[in-house]
Amino acid sequence: MIIDTETFAEVESSVTQALQGVGAATQLVKGLGPQTEEARAYIGRLLNQVLEIQIHVQRACAVLDAVKEANQEETSHQ
Repeated sequence: MIIDTETFAEVESSVTQALQGVGAATQLVKGLGPQTEEARAYIGRLLNQVLEIQIHVQRACAVLDAVKEANQEETSHQ
């Protein structure tokens, strides 16, 4: 087994929580409603940072999927 079930579950839970947090942050930032040029620029920067985080979380999900698949393949060969 490439990664034990308990560790995998912990990582998967963390990634799920991160996805939920990114979704909530995106909605919060979008809901701020720009009022001035300065506020609009600040909100734009916040949204860009949230989107960058989302990309990293999506990559983590892809890695988890690959590990899960590798674990299943290894288990089926034993």
